[in-house]
Amino acid sequence: MRLMKTAFSTLGCPQWTWEEITVTAADLGFDGIEVRGIGRDMYMPGAKIFQPENIELTKKRLANLNIVISCFATDVHLNERFKIEDHLATACEYIDLADLLGVRYVRVLCENTPAPQAKIDFGGIVESLKTLTKYASQKGVTVLVETNGAFADSYQMLKLMNKVNSPNLGVIWDIHHPYFYFNENIEETYGILKPYIRSLHIKDAWVEQDVSSKYTMIGHGNLPIKEILLLLKEDGYDGYLTLEWLKRWCGNLAEAGIVFPQYLAYINDVLK
Repeated sequence: MRLMKTAFSTLGCPQWTWEEITVTAADLGFDGIEVRGIGRDMYMPGAKIFQPENIELTKKRLANLNIVISCFATDVHLNERFKIEDHLATACEYIDLADLLGVRYVRVLCENTPAPQAKIDFGGIVESLKTLTKYASQKGVTVLVETNGAFADSYQMLKLMNKVNSPNLGVIWDIHHPYFYFNENIEETYGILKPYIRSLHIKDAWVEQDVSSKYTMIGHGNLPIKEILLLLKEDGYDGYLTLEWLKRWCGNLAEAGIVFPQYLAYINDVLK
């Protein structure tokens, strides 16, 4: 029996309606959907289906399809200190929405580029996360930080987790970034971050020595996807495996109708 749950990010299907997203998830056999935009709408607290008059109908439809929203992935960047009040306000709006819908996780970024770039204000980010996790704790929501940018360094991420020190803080392990940008092997990353990992972003890529990436379908790149899945299975991980297919940002990638079922077939074959 597979303990791990499967989901896909809506980044992979930027042209789909909410009905197409939810029906496809149910028909293919996914457990959840990570919401990062629906069609042209990228701000989910303002989306029609999540307005007060539609919330109960949206919840009912998800329940009937046996699908959950696994996470709201926000456009909140805590490293952008010049507009941090706006970012914090947006994060709190997502936390409120998660509370209304019974969604456990809201993702924020502490650096907004996959590869580490400029110097970060570590202390400022810690204080922002303390503010958000205190608010999230009142709503039963957990804030997740993605292994992205400087925080794809697992030792830096561990330092962040320890400094904030909140039960309402966790990690999304984006498997691409620590492996390629910091040359961490999978046992190292998982060993360091295991207590905090609540979800994974799964994507594959063919990466050359200069760290130029060409995204591929799962199993066709040089990320050790199979080894990661087997490591998680052996350890009894029961969180989400979320396909992050970056179709919204990379329009030349294959269509979701091809990629989503291939991903699920690959996962099920490895974990059978």
